[in-house]
Amino acid sequence: MQMPDDIRNLRTNTLKELREGRDAALFSLGASRALGVPVGFARYEAADYDFVLTARIGDVQHFSPIQLKEWVPPDLNPEQTDVPPKKRTRG
Repeated sequence: MQMPDDIRNLRTNTLKELREGRDAALFSLGASRALGVPVGFARYEAADYDFVLTARIGDVQHFSPIQLKEWVPPDLNPEQTDVPPKKRTRG
């Protein structure tokens, strides 16, 4: 199915909530795999964060506010993308 890149990548104002929800879900999945426990999230945008992760580790329920930063791909806006220098390897 062919569709414009901005829609396929959820890059329109009307699709912003869906993109942010997808980002939160993917972050939660990565955290779950890294911690080895189920990790949930609640989309709650406040002053300094975009959503809250929660996980039960042992007998303690943890909550972590998360603020995502986006690295703009150069094909979307080459002037905003600041590519870090490549790591030098010894050898």
